[in-house]
Order: sequence, then C-alpha cells, then structure tokens
Amino acid sequence: MFILLALNFSVQLSVAHPDWMASIKDTAKLSELSIPGTHDTMSIGYGGDIAQTQSMNLKTQLNSGVRFIDIRCRYIDGVFAIHHGPVFLHVMFGDVLNTVTEFLKNHPGETVLMRVKQEHSDVSNETFNNKLKEYMDRYPGCFFDSQNRTNTNPTLKEMRGKIVILLNVGGSTIGLNYPHNFNIQDDYHLNTNWDLYDKWLKVKTHLNKANTEHQNGSKTTFINYLSGSGGSFPYFVASGHSSPGTWAPRLATGLTTPGWSHSYPDFPRVACFLGICTIAFEGTNILTTDYITKNDLKYTGIVVSDFPGPDLINNVIGVNSHLEFLGDMYQIATALNDKSVVDMSLQTYGNVHLWEYHGGLNQKWRVIYDATKDAYQIKSVYDKDRVLAWNDYQGSRQVFATPNQHKEEHYWVLEATRDGYYIIKNKKDPTLVLDVADFKTENGSKIIVYKQNNGKNQKFKLRKV
Repeated sequence: MFILLALNFSVQLSVAHPDWMASIKDTAKLSELSIPGTHDTMSIGYGGDIAQTQSMNLKTQLNSGVRFIDIRCRYIDGVFAIHHGPVFLHVMFGDVLNTVTEFLKNHPGETVLMRVKQEHSDVSNETFNNKLKEYMDRYPGCFFDSQNRTNTNPTLKEMRGKIVILLNVGGSTIGLNYPHNFNIQDDYHLNTNWDLYDKWLKVKTHLNKANTEHQNGSKTTFINYLSGSGGSFPYFVASGHSSPGTWAPRLATGLTTPGWSHSYPDFPRVACFLGICTIAFEGTNILTTDYITKNDLKYTGIVVSDFPGPDLINNVIGVNSHLEFLGDMYQIATALNDKSVVDMSLQTYGNVHLWEYHGGLNQKWRVIYDATKDAYQIKSVYDKDRVLAWNDYQGSRQVFATPNQHKEEHYWVLEATRDGYYIIKNKKDPTLVLDVADFKTENGSKIIVYKQNNGKNQKFKLRKV
C-alpha cells in the first residue's frame, strides 16, 4: 500500500464505495459504526489554501464512501448560504440537500450524517432552526426522526435512505444534539507547523479511547477530527507536505537522528546518510491510515478529515467488517408473503425454487462476503460445496445451487431497501436481480434473475436462523 494514498488533492473519484453500508447488518447501531467524514465538506477552493479543505465535490465524496458531512450555513436574506468562516462557497443549502437526497434515492441502503452549524451570521437559534425546518419540510420522508431526541443511538435500519441531522445549534429537538450526543476530539488550532505532532497525539489518543471504550461496551458515538488550521494550512495538517499536491515532498522538522531520536517518534526518518536521518513532518491523514491498520482497530467512530484519500476511506470502512454478514445462517424470505423462502430442491438436486419455510437445512444459507469481489456468496447449509448462482448458459435466467467455481455469476451484491428488505443483484450483471417469477407464492414457484423493477417479488428479507 502506498501510504500517500491517505490523501487526495484531485477532483476525481479516487475510490468507489457508493453502497458500502448495504453490507452492514440492519441491527448495527450508530455507536458501532466506523464512518469516513469530511470537515468543511463544501470548501473545495474558494478562499485559497487557507480556506480550502476538500478537493472532491459533494457528489464525488458520497460516491467515494464519505457518510458524514460538515455543513456550515449562513442565514442571509431568508436562505442558507454555505460558508467557511467569512468565505462564501458559492453553493446554497438547497443545493446540498438536492445532492444528498438524490444520492440516497439511488443508494437507499446508505445514510448520510449531516452536521449543521450556523456560520458567519448571528440570527437567533429560533430563527435559524425555523428556517432549517422549512428546508426539511421540502423533502418529506428524507430525514431521520429522532422522536424529539428520544432515539439518540438509532440502528442502521432506522437510518437507511435518510439524512441524519447532527444539529450544532441550540433550542431544537431536530435530529441529534451535536455535540452533546457524541464524544468529540476537534482540537483544530495550530499556532505553527510544529504543533502538528501534538495534534496527531490528540487524534491517536481519541482513536485508542474510542476503540477501548467500544470493546468495553460503550454506546457513545465517537467523532475524531483529523483536521487543523490557524498557523498551518489545512493541506499541511492532512499531509505534512510542502504544497497541496498528492505527491508533493514532505517538509523537514529541522531535527535529525541520532541526536533527536526521541523527538516525534511517529514522524518518519528520511534522507538518511552516514547514520544521520532527517525527521520529516507527517500528516494526520497518513498517520491515521497507518495506525488503523497496524493496530487492527475494531472501532474508530466517525473519522473526519480534510482531503481524504482512498486508503484512509478504505481503512475506516474496513473496520466495520465484524458488522457485515459473516457466514451466519439465514433464510431468504420473499416480500410477497414474508414466509416463503428460497429453497434448494431435494427431489431435483440443485434446482432452486420458492417453498414455505419448514426449517430444513435446504432452506438455510450462509451469506459470506468476499472483499476481493466486493460481493457475497450465498452458500447452501445443506451442501456446503454449493452456492446460489445464475445459470448463465444459452440465455437462461434460471437460478440454481451449483458447485462453487467462483465465477462472477456465483456472486451477489446486496442492496438494502428503505423498508427492511434487500435487492439481491447478480455480480456478473448487476441489472439482473433475484426474482420470484410471475409474483407466484405457491410451493415450487420459480426463482430466476430478471431486470430490476423494485417489485415485491424482487425484495427479500434475510432472517437469521
């Protein structure tokens, strides 16, 4: 792994995870999820290096896997303009909501956490919150309802397809209370570049605290900001580099080893010659990416950064592997009646059809994620050598249980729906999904793959057995 890929100063999509939450169990709580996020999400260039915190626009961030966004709203002339301090970012709050709701419409298994804060205006909390409510009312059904903040640690099932407001303004019961409902590290001010190591120590301490408390049963959601500014540019805090370029050289601290070998122990030693090495700065994105891997963290909480690169995003998402479908046994029940299931025939061995559930092993499946394919195999419990597959032969749409040859048609992509079901897409052709032919529910009804139309015959519930 090239650790510099913890950074991304390009406007292009550097990694694609538009549906990563779809592989997470419905029962996972917000406090269990490790989530990539961006600080000052919309600040992509206006105001110069001191103000810029991101290179990717909002749509690209969401497609890359970012699920926490930081939105700063200035109340002006009866609307919300998006700012970074005094800098207008040439986008309005309505634009943000349009982008996020469109993304969630296309990826209903995901959720987006949206911190909302008043920036560069000083209207009353009541005025600000009333305007926020007006915006929300334009998008009915698109926001998570915390029931007047009685549900502060929702399940992923409750959040799927919705925006979860983290309201950084008092006087309202909208969404979740930021910062009260969270354990947050956001020590952002650096006087000089040489404060970078202290910032990193605070990030590292919070990573360790989150991981330890989570394993001890904590139900608190942690948020850890890698970002910083003030006497340093945001790109420097993220990278330790001399300029905002992914491959720009590191800056030197001015210290060398062996004379200063105990200084900045987590910073790299470079340009070694005759036993003397320069101690270089290293950015929080790179250090965090490396730390997650080397320490096998089981929980990071929400990791909020400037200029996140693919390895940082991948590593944070990867921490959730224990929340994925990891080989537990499931029945695959059709939404047509919620009781008939995908059944491997014992009369015509290998054929797959619909049958009322009776608890037989031929109606139980293990759902196993393969990271190399970014997809699942659905393995028969009755015959562990057989997998659910599309019989892609001479135009057939038949689904069967076949010996596992690890072909593309032997893998499936799970897409969660807002109503608690899954669309089960074939990896070889994701436009073809598991389908109960002709909407029939009689025992023996055919199971096929068919073009996705979101009908009830294409929705299935995975019930652990």
